[in-house]
Amino acid sequence: MNYPDEIWELLFRWLKKDREAGRMLKEKGHMELLWLAPALFENSTEAFSKLTAMKQVVLSAFVKAVDGESKALKFLLDIKCPQWAATANAVNKDEKARKWLLNNNFTRLAELSDIIRNRIEEDDEGSEFETFFRPFR
Repeated sequence: MNYPDEIWELLFRWLKKDREAGRMLKEKGHMELLWLAPALFENSTEAFSKLTAMKQVVLSAFVKAVDGESKALKFLLDIKCPQWAATANAVNKDEKARKWLLNNNFTRLAELSDIIRNRIEEDDEGSEFETFFRPFR
């Protein structure tokens, strides 16, 4: 899946909670990218179902791989999408995977992994569970 720089930038802004970027992705017909955020960050079964209904097998497997499902990682490798497997691993703090992305000219995917990882960490820090237990650590 190759996207022009404009679409990557809109996706990055959308993943950082910029609603206008989401509106623009929709306008430009990239509904698969619009559904990516709730599938990743809200564990939305509706969003994941939308991705699969749209036959977005790579993005669907990517979401599951980010969530730690080894079958999804294997699937990405089996369908010749190692860059998406590496991106999922980079989200999960695999520095070798991130370096592989950069060394193989997948800089946008390395950037995507950073944005997703940062958002997950921010969301975790702001969760009620984390806020409640912070004084006990």
